[in-house]
Amino acid sequence: MSYFNGTDAPIVNVDFDLGNTGIFVLGVSLLGGTDVLGVGSGINWSTLPQSDLREMSIRRGRTQENQLNQPGTLTLILDNMSGNYDPNNSSSPYQWDGYSIIMAGLGVRVRLTYGGTDYIIFRGYLETAIPSPTLDPTVTMTFTDAMAWLGRHSLATITSAYSGDTSSARIGRILDAIGWPSAMRSLAGSRQMQPTTYGDTALNLCELATTCEFGRFHADRQGNIVQIPYENLFTTTLRFTLSDTRNTGTIEYDALTTPDGGLYLVNDVTLTQYTGHTQYYNNTASVIRFGLYHKDVTVPLLNDSDAVTMAQIMGTRYALPKPRVNHIEFDSYGIGTLWPNVLQADLGDRINVERTTLGTGSSTYNACIESLNWDFSSDNIRVTIDLSPAS
Repeated sequence: MSYFNGTDAPIVNVDFDLGNTGIFVLGVSLLGGTDVLGVGSGINWSTLPQSDLREMSIRRGRTQENQLNQPGTLTLILDNMSGNYDPNNSSSPYQWDGYSIIMAGLGVRVRLTYGGTDYIIFRGYLETAIPSPTLDPTVTMTFTDAMAWLGRHSLATITSAYSGDTSSARIGRILDAIGWPSAMRSLAGSRQMQPTTYGDTALNLCELATTCEFGRFHADRQGNIVQIPYENLFTTTLRFTLSDTRNTGTIEYDALTTPDGGLYLVNDVTLTQYTGHTQYYNNTASVIRFGLYHKDVTVPLLNDSDAVTMAQIMGTRYALPKPRVNHIEFDSYGIGTLWPNVLQADLGDRINVERTTLGTGSSTYNACIESLNWDFSSDNIRVTIDLSPAS
């Protein structure tokens, strides 16, 4: 693992959150034991030994911009020769009053250190831990991010209420109702919504609110809940440039996909605000040139003017088959001083892709990050990114 030295590549750290251990819990803590009355901080990061890290992969985002984001996942394979990660090992340092804390809900973060600075690239919660008791014992742990946490919490049906909420205010209400920390959210939607009756998961309700912005809703690399409206998608931070020329200041890629933009054509939209109240938009020039590509959507907007604008946005963004890069991959060798740019990249950020075609052609694509995936081996980090046009 000499490659991960903080210079050639970042030092890889995996931290577990042990913040609630030592707090008295009825039915768990021993009477007369060392646990104390109080409220756990919820945050007390403990770093795993470097020698225990075998393999790791992170999947976050979506493959296409017309999809919902799936919960981000971290798959972690640990050396378990010590038995520390076996829930049945009563001598494990991860035992608390006779219970293993390696159970669903255990907090985790992946922290990469480069040049003495820490960059968090994943934060989430344990779903499963499966030991493999062979002659070379390991344990495979699967974690998911805050999107899965929201998906597990439902809001009961209520009498219709909260007409006129902005989409960000509605999401704020939902997150308050399930106890999501106010410090771990960044919400920017401003369009007003129809009233709600709830009666669904927090995740579905938040996604519905974000349809009012034709934007994106996701958990960022540090575990915060983020909503970005359409108008802000193309002014996010430009992180780095990928190229096939090895130009100074760029990162070399080795695989990319450039599909026909016609696969995404939409030039005729029917937008339903609520029963019997519908807006239409038809991009006549696109229909004449390419034929009719229709889309039906239901978006709970309150104001007709917002609904008309949203239908126009949906019917204009994909009215022309623009050249695009959908998918790109690269190994981390030789990134050098560009590592901080890569480590800070997140869903919704932008990158440039420079491509040289046969002959003398060259193109630069400005693109939004739709998914950001990391695969760690003993001597490399493989990065794959799905993209959408940033225009």
